[in-house]
Amino acid sequence: MVHLLQCSSVHILLFLFYILLLLASSMEVAFSDANTGGTDKVMAANKQEAARIKWERETEGRRALIGSRPPRCERVCMSCGHCEAVQVPIVPQEEKARAATAVTLAAAMFTYRVDGITNYKPLSWKCRCGDTILDP
Repeated sequence: MVHLLQCSSVHILLFLFYILLLLASSMEVAFSDANTGGTDKVMAANKQEAARIKWERETEGRRALIGSRPPRCERVCMSCGHCEAVQVPIVPQEEKARAATAVTLAAAMFTYRVDGITNYKPLSWKCRCGDTILDP
């Protein structure tokens, strides 16, 4: 009977030790989760700020450029070897011009009233090969 009591006390002590170890490790995990939650938010905010700054730097160069970029005019006409990109005014087609006359007139009047510009001519990129102007 004494042996049984001694064994049970050893088992109880071992059981209590395991419970204490389990509680200590779970408290450490909870404590570390609480600490990293704040740093994760700070790191996420820093990443967002870095991404915003990177985007601003990339778009800063684009804002300095006016208009679109010229096309590559290499080998547009197979006969001559040297073609260059040029900007030419867009000529409206007759059918579209007749259909949109009222809209165009209203837009022109609005533009004139707002900033005084009436001679707006849209430009597009074309390829000039010698005396010929071709689509890119």
